[in-house]
Amino acid sequence: DGLTAITLEHPRHGTRAELVVERSYAGAGGLRSASYSQRPDVTLEVHPQARAPRLYLFDPKYKLIAEETNAGRSDGKPKKEDIDKMHAYRDAIRDAGGERVVEYAAIMYPGSETKTYGGGLEALSSLPGSVGVLEAQLRKILLEALVK
Repeated sequence: DGLTAITLEHPRHGTRAELVVERSYAGAGGLRSASYSQRPDVTLEVHPQARAPRLYLFDPKYKLIAEETNAGRSDGKPKKEDIDKMHAYRDAIRDAGGERVVEYAAIMYPGSETKTYGGGLEALSSLPGSVGVLEAQLRKILLEALVK
């Protein structure tokens, strides 16, 4: 419900990282939506001491296109509306000055491969039983987020 699950702060640099679950970015305040309220499932907010914050968004999705159209046979593709939602998050969430702050937005879906859509948008493969692959992808993304 928009609460911070964990906060980490670098003792020397002062950079703060917050993992927030289902935070609503609405039309007023510091981090906000330029249009309609946006509510990603999981957000890593990185707040460098002397720079604008950067957001990394993750939404788990559990259906594929084919599951709705081909009686459960999977084609391994993420749903268009799920990718469109990541576009909306990336483009709508802004800082107090109106600048975009979403560096990365991804769905985690039950497909066999990660799909990249450019501009910091991805569909991360998260097949049950293949936790190591998703863990390696998330580790890479989070390490980049924290050293930028």
